[in-house]
Amino acid sequence: RHSRTLEAAEAAEVEEGRAASASPRRKGGRDLGPRGHDFERAGGGAKGKAGQVSLGEVDRRLAARLAAKLRGRYSDADAELEALEALGIRVCDATKRWRADGEAFGSGYERTVGDGDEDVPALDTAPIEQQLLARARAKQARDFGKADALRGELRAAHSVIVDDQRRAWRRVRLYGDYYRVGPRVGKAEPKIGKLLTTLSQAASGERAALLEELGAMGVQVDEGRGTWRRPRRTPEELAAAAALRGEAESK
Repeated sequence: RHSRTLEAAEAAEVEEGRAASASPRRKGGRDLGPRGHDFERAGGGAKGKAGQVSLGEVDRRLAARLAAKLRGRYSDADAELEALEALGIRVCDATKRWRADGEAFGSGYERTVGDGDEDVPALDTAPIEQQLLARARAKQARDFGKADALRGELRAAHSVIVDDQRRAWRRVRLYGDYYRVGPRVGKAEPKIGKLLTTLSQAASGERAALLEELGAMGVQVDEGRGTWRRPRRTPEELAAAAALRGEAESK
């Protein structure tokens, strides 16, 4: 019996693949489906080398790769991925999709609103997506050092913060080494930003005074994460802050 190529299988894929009635294979409670993997096809028709690959071979390699990963045999999983790529098949672990149309997957991360958006209204997101995709590939290859370095580059070059848990990214407004988390601040932000920028460049002996001044303004600084926030203050806290300003101005 001849193996069907992806090109020939496209019209019958739903009937033969998705409607298969074989008992699904399971691993650790995870339903892998009748094909032994839980990846779905994406994109358009097969192109180039991928057009001559049998659908069965794609399924076998995807299943073998997933089985190897579940058993902790990562070198075997990497070998299967390399074989798939050599056949013109691209795989996206983030979305559990594969494609044979020669197009690349995006990073799988969505852009969300950030307070730095208004600084660059017409932001070119292409370089950001390229670095996000490179980072996703580095994580897939378990090169976490490179992934961390790319996260740092995104922050330094594009003011982009990556949220892996939500699979999202946003552009923030950096003051030196710090960006805001939590509610907006309002009129006090320029002064806070100036102090934070100074704090980023300050010598160790000068930091305590700057942090104290920021604290008096209700600003909480997380130096480990490079973030700052000023929680909404109660009327009593606002009155106390006004009193302190009055004392400072009278001296």
